[in-house]
Amino acid sequence: MEFLQLVSDSPSLSALLGVIISSLFTFSFGLVLLKIKIKSEKESRIIELKRQHYGEILKWIMKTRDCAEVIVFNSKRDPVNYIQSPLYKENAKKFVETLETLRDSYDLNTLILSDKFIKRYNEMVKTVPSLENYKPAVSEENIAKSFGEAYLDLRKIACDEIGTQMNL
Repeated sequence: MEFLQLVSDSPSLSALLGVIISSLFTFSFGLVLLKIKIKSEKESRIIELKRQHYGEILKWIMKTRDCAEVIVFNSKRDPVNYIQSPLYKENAKKFVETLETLRDSYDLNTLILSDKFIKRYNEMVKTVPSLENYKPAVSEENIAKSFGEAYLDLRKIACDEIGTQMNL
């Protein structure tokens, strides 16, 4: 009570107290705004990282599918000779290299991928047969189909997660 009496009796003390309270409020409000801005910038950086990582994986899925489709196309055009040709060996080598790049890209980025994306990706790669079960042209045809279907699903998952629209 004595303090309130002192403040009400002294206009300069009352004004000083008003300035202090106003300054504390302004400072507190500034801190809240700063925290909001930092959180927003952090979320923006995370979304940008996810966009980059999802984009990289999706790019290699399509490149792998495209390589498989080249093999399928050529094997249908010349089913007897293509599998024995140097062109097949060249195309198969490019296909394997692209598939390895896809796997590397995925492995490097798993920490930022959603569980839903990882689950669908793993379903997709199950269609890649082991070497002992590999049948040239047939395996690539299955992979091309599976990767094409998975691409659409994975792109939708990625877009939903980072809040962008799919433009197909």
